[in-house]
Amino acid sequence: MVTIFKKSDILVAAIIITVSVLLILAFLPGGSPEKTAVIRSDSGETVVDLDKEGGGTVVSAGHMLEYSVRNGSISVVNCTCRDKICVRAHAISRSGQTIICMPAHVAISIKGGAVNEKSDIVAG
Repeated sequence: MVTIFKKSDILVAAIIITVSVLLILAFLPGGSPEKTAVIRSDSGETVVDLDKEGGGTVVSAGHMLEYSVRNGSISVVNCTCRDKICVRAHAISRSGQTIICMPAHVAISIKGGAVNEKSDIVAG
C-alpha cells in the first residue's frame, strides 16, 4: 500500500490550519455593538449610553452645556457660550462623529457601534 502523507505531514498541516484560523479570528474587526457618547471636558470624562434616552448637563470653563439623547443620537440643546455653534450642530449618531464647544472646552464623540456603518471613505 502506498501512503501519500506521513503522520507528521498531517500533524504539521493541522497545526498550520489551527494557527491560521486563530489569527483570522484575532484580527477580525469587532466593533463594540453598543454605541456610546464620550463627553470630555475640564471636569473629566463622562460616558453616555446612546440606547437610553435622556439628557444631562456639563459644567466646564465657566459655561453650562445641556445635551439630549434621543433615538440613538446625541445633540447639544443649550449652552451658555456666546457662539452657540455646538447648539446649531446636528445630532450625531455614527462612530467617529464629534460635536465641539470651544468656549466651554467640551468635546462629545461617538464610540463603538458597527464597524462598517456607512463609511464616508474606504482607503487601501
